[in-house]
Amino acid sequence: MFRALPTMGTRFANARLTGRMIGTRGVENYIRKPYGPGWVLTGDAGLLMDPSTGVGMGDALGQSFWLAGALDRALNGGGWDTTMAGFQQQRDEALMPLYRLTLWFTTLGRTSDTAMTYLRAMLSSPAIARVVPALFPGLVEDALPAHLRPILQQNANGFRDAATSVPVAAG
Repeated sequence: MFRALPTMGTRFANARLTGRMIGTRGVENYIRKPYGPGWVLTGDAGLLMDPSTGVGMGDALGQSFWLAGALDRALNGGGWDTTMAGFQQQRDEALMPLYRLTLWFTTLGRTSDTAMTYLRAMLSSPAIARVVPALFPGLVEDALPAHLRPILQQNANGFRDAATSVPVAAG
């Protein structure tokens, strides 16, 4: 399969599969109440999304940091139920947009051969690949479902902020 991709034929010319290839057709997505008397769920135990969107590790780390703060408050005099309800609210507010995105993403059909052909052609042409980003903002407004636009904007803001915070070496 990889050999059919542009430039991959030579890279994979001598490659041989030495074991089984294992994959999954998807997983059940769920959100659970993450706490009860004396127990807490974090990571995939409390909120599981299909791995196709690639956000699971970041979600798990975020939940762990939020839970650490909540546990600190609970163990230093905060009420357990109130503190854990706050943890749940923080988790749900932060991750529900990604959860909805994942549910939507997993319902998409297979990308058409025509669309893949055009994508490969665009990415293999430096001139076209340079023009596409200039057109992208307008395309997104017209094509991206409304519920996904805030997620894209949040990610774009993160990239913009990261780019402006990286020091540039002098001369």
